[in-house]
Amino acid sequence: MTPYIIVIIGIGFILLTYVQRKKYASLLKKGKQADGIVFDFESGGQDSPAYPIIRFVTEKQEWVTKTASMNLPSFKQGSKVTVIYDPENPGDFVINPESAAFLQIVFIVLGCAAIIGGVCLLLFQFYSAKQ
Repeated sequence: MTPYIIVIIGIGFILLTYVQRKKYASLLKKGKQADGIVFDFESGGQDSPAYPIIRFVTEKQEWVTKTASMNLPSFKQGSKVTVIYDPENPGDFVINPESAAFLQIVFIVLGCAAIIGGVCLLLFQFYSAKQ
């Protein structure tokens, strides 16, 4: 059963990356760029990571303060970040697209490694059962 779970996790990593990449591509096409800061951090609990709360001003001079959907270790309170936001919905934004690209590569590599590892375990179990 474990190899199947590993393969499913690998597929999940790749699908998550695909969905995020589509969102980034859409925002890069129609989005506006703004400078923001890491205003604070929000944590879901003791064992969950703290996500940065980003604050920036849109071109219409609207303040946006919202928790980001990703966290990178380099984020510290007061750090300056570049955001690309949807002008129709400024709460929909991405942080530092260059950093996100690195994170996407890591997720794809982890996903592929999990799929390959799971398939290898399945093959090993299959050939061990035949003997």
